[in-house]
Amino acid sequence: MRAALLCSNPDCRGQTVAPSESDEETFTYLGKAAHISAAAAGGPRYDSKMSPQERSSISNAIFLCSSCADLIDKNEGKDFPVTVLRQWKVDHEQWVTSNLNKRHGGIGGEGGGGTIIGNRGAVVGARFPEEVPYIDAGVDLVPTDWINQRLLECGESWRVEVGEAGYSLPPLD
Repeated sequence: MRAALLCSNPDCRGQTVAPSESDEETFTYLGKAAHISAAAAGGPRYDSKMSPQERSSISNAIFLCSSCADLIDKNEGKDFPVTVLRQWKVDHEQWVTSNLNKRHGGIGGEGGGGTIIGNRGAVVGARFPEEVPYIDAGVDLVPTDWINQRLLECGESWRVEVGEAGYSLPPLD
């Protein structure tokens, strides 16, 4: 899960799960949790100094697609040393966080991201991390009581109402 079901090989990053082409109720799964240092003596990159617990821990695992999992173990693992695989794992988890987790801490309960700015330049939503000039709420309207409360907190005297065509704003003076 830490790898977002994507191969951790930076030259691959292939999806490891996809919908079945023949049955919409099932999926195809091609992911493998591979050992960085082999679990048993004689395996690729085996380290006799590691304890059995260390060999079986998540810190000794890397998530790869089936092809890359097989590839790293070819040639007794000599082409893919422990240092390379550990770096792949660290880099991939950072890449997942940077590129797939765009909420930047906005995990439910506090609204979405961005700053709402009213038609007169007033900042309406100060709790949001980034500043953008509008809110895109899809087809759902932002509750007027929330907007009006934020306007009040910002010292604005104008209010928003919902009309037949969406929000109704007072006429510009």
